[in-house]
Amino acid sequence: MAFPLVWRTAYNNLQRKLDEACADAEKFRKRTKEMQDEIDTLLAENRKLLNRAKDAEKESEDNEDDRDDARRLVKKLREENEQLTRKLKEYREACESYEIEIKELKK
Repeated sequence: MAFPLVWRTAYNNLQRKLDEACADAEKFRKRTKEMQDEIDTLLAENRKLLNRAKDAEKESEDNEDDRDDARRLVKKLREENEQLTRKLKEYREACESYEIEIKELKK
């Protein structure tokens, strides 16, 4: 009769270990689910950041285009200013020469 008691004790020990293993497995499943949720959240945040980075890159390219356009405009305006400055100098010289001629004609 000692055999059934030993067998029952061994069975109970195995059952307890099985219950513990099942509880551990459930904990691992729960933790795995939590980690998967965290991964999904991080992936979603990563996608948002990538989209923001792409938007920023596009905006930067647009800004570069705007900057290039502004540089071309500034260059054109400088050239026009130089031309106008030269013409103004020519006109002043012409005016001075006319004033001299007018003074001579008045004499």
